[in-house]
Amino acid sequence: MAIQSTSTRSGTLRHRITIERAVPTTSDSGAVSNTWEKVCDLRASIEPTGGTEVLLSGAYVPEGNFLIEARFFPGLNSLMRVNWKSRGRLLNILNINNYQERGIWMTILAQEGPGRRGIV
Repeated sequence: MAIQSTSTRSGTLRHRITIERAVPTTSDSGAVSNTWEKVCDLRASIEPTGGTEVLLSGAYVPEGNFLIEARFFPGLNSLMRVNWKSRGRLLNILNINNYQERGIWMTILAQEGPGRRGIV
């Protein structure tokens, strides 16, 4: 789905998502791990764009790709993830595009599965 105009299309933003960022934490034993902290909640349109299977540790693991469209929110980056709570899914953010560089709409390319970064 491509953005047709910058006019309000609130009817297509029927999914509620949460953008989260990794926050390194240290346990009592000194081990460092990531916890996820909420950055913002957004209404979004989410469309699957395809998928594949990746051989990981001797087993095939599915990966799904998604195109997410939402109103622009500044400060997001590809080290964050999308928590699609109503579907129980976590998506790695691959790329964020500010549509026409106007700060009104953004498109997010995201991937479900172990991904290349393994952050989910």
